[in-house]
Amino acid sequence: MAITNFSELKTGIANWLNRSDLTDRIPEFIDLCETELDRQLRTTDQLTRSTTPITGQYASLPTDFLQIRNIQLDTSPVKRLQYLTPDRLDDERRTVYRSSGEPVYYSILGNNMEFAPTPDGSYTLQIAYYARLSKLSDSNTTNFLITNHPDIYLYGSLKHAEPFLMNDERIVVWGTLYERALEQLRLQEEAQKSGDGMMQMKPKYRLDTGAWKT
Repeated sequence: MAITNFSELKTGIANWLNRSDLTDRIPEFIDLCETELDRQLRTTDQLTRSTTPITGQYASLPTDFLQIRNIQLDTSPVKRLQYLTPDRLDDERRTVYRSSGEPVYYSILGNNMEFAPTPDGSYTLQIAYYARLSKLSDSNTTNFLITNHPDIYLYGSLKHAEPFLMNDERIVVWGTLYERALEQLRLQEEAQKSGDGMMQMKPKYRLDTGAWKT
């Protein structure tokens, strides 16, 4: 059975656990897997760009934000802002940038970006960042990860199912397979970055045959 969407993933998890009484629980296992993936996964498929106007000291981060790649002012020429820790940013504002002006530095505080100096007008910000996974549900049945790497979803969900089932021995089994699949994805990402043409091909894992298909 190939796994390509949310429904097939739920069926696959039930089959691999050999349980038919977990219909209400399986989405919870998938959600726990996705939460862990948001902490671990940074791939080119997650890279996103957005623009936002800034007029004051703070601006909201995108709602699906995970991690910044870079922030630039849409000026002529484009200028990249430099990151400072919140404490360093406060120091710069107190000692150097007491007046408003064109932003030079930024920091991140919770769900907001902070700038120094405080903008002296309206600017457009270009943000390149890693976005959270688009979580699977009955209304959002697929995303890039389940399309290209369903084994990560399957093994990660199975790993999170076993503590609920009080089957501690299987946690190690699924955890090992999950980490192995993640490592293969990371190696693929590194190959893409280095321009290795042979490894840039994205293999797809067939759960029914246990083989990688290019």
